[in-house]
Amino acid sequence: MSAKPPIDFEQLAKSPINPESGGYPLSINSKDLMRNFVYATNDYTDIFFKVETKQGRNGHDSRKILLKFPDPPDDGSLYVLGVKSGEFEWIATEDCNV
Repeated sequence: MSAKPPIDFEQLAKSPINPESGGYPLSINSKDLMRNFVYATNDYTDIFFKVETKQGRNGHDSRKILLKFPDPPDDGSLYVLGVKSGEFEWIATEDCNV
């Protein structure tokens, strides 16, 4: 997947002047904007992620995406966070080769 959005408005703004539009080189199309918004929207599964929605700048919704994983063990050993049987789990380093 490309990291570029479908419509590159920066590139459109650099396009030659359009005399039919009174000299202004760019007309932003709402359909093009929506294509970019849909492209930028992430589809998260609630198995691994928790999505918090709150009011952001200028009253718009803002999202915070958090990984849902258990608290790490505090016994002083080294662990890695892995997925076993479809769930996050802290795995002791000596058990990583299993």
